[in-house]
Amino acid sequence: MEVEKYEVKTDKISSNSTLAVVTDLHLRGGGDNTRHLKSLLETISDITPAYICLVGDYAAGHSAKNNFLSPEAKKRLLRYLHALREIAPIIMSLGNHDVSQGMDEELRKEFLTLEEDDIHPVDRTQVFTDESKNINFLGYMQPHDAYAICDMNRKKRLMVLDDIRQFMPPAIKDGNYNIGLIHTPIIARDKFLLANGSPTQQLDLILSGHHHQGLLDYRTIDTINKAVTTLQKIFPGHREALEKLRYLGICENPLNHPLPFINLYARGMHEFGGVPTIISRGAGNESASGPKRDNPKNQFVTQVDIIKQEENASKSM
Repeated sequence: MEVEKYEVKTDKISSNSTLAVVTDLHLRGGGDNTRHLKSLLETISDITPAYICLVGDYAAGHSAKNNFLSPEAKKRLLRYLHALREIAPIIMSLGNHDVSQGMDEELRKEFLTLEEDDIHPVDRTQVFTDESKNINFLGYMQPHDAYAICDMNRKKRLMVLDDIRQFMPPAIKDGNYNIGLIHTPIIARDKFLLANGSPTQQLDLILSGHHHQGLLDYRTIDTINKAVTTLQKIFPGHREALEKLRYLGICENPLNHPLPFINLYARGMHEFGGVPTIISRGAGNESASGPKRDNPKNQFVTQVDIIKQEENASKSM
């Protein structure tokens, strides 16, 4: 399991803090995940974080047996949570695999019942504030009906805008260093949302995941889809192999960095609307095209060092 390191500076915190950011666990049944959990624990222990931030997608797939309402899935997740909190307190938010059409609100309520000592679910107005460090953690995942793999249409953008205007402002605490755990980074960088005064611009740091190796914009995905459909007609014997090309355009960008006008959401640190945004590649063996091989090199934990900067020094820069 590999560690990607980033550093941000601020004069809002009382002391330096290190976060271990884990996204996209995509826990599956059929095995005890012992080796994966052991590797994750060893990697995070070496980071020695003040907090472990879990930024959504604990489930694999979208079936009812893998969400929080399933006793087996909940038990599987709690095993991870109880092991991780021995290292550091946990802040956790939702991902698109953790909400579902028709069960959105029910799943959100069940998610909040995961609250225990040193395990803190955050969602909408449910926040966790560390007064000693002057850090406020909040979580946001758009309603399932407003979700889209890449660029959203105007209707979904308006739904998200209404939703975050309702829920995010009360969660942001003036004077604190506000960290938003937002699983899908499209919420942080969408030009429509930013142009309409998105509350995300009031955050100090955004932690995201979702896109694993990166996400191509919808025009490129559309082009790939059309090309694949055409090639499948020409080469019907290679239909299954060609189908995999569709997923290359969704999450598995092999270059792992943004390209002008093509890849807007590659992993790493970006600045969207003036807010530092870190997109982690994911700690689970999962991609858009399904399970990966059990290879630690496919699994990533992100280390974020928040450095206290003197107020006068920051103003002079």
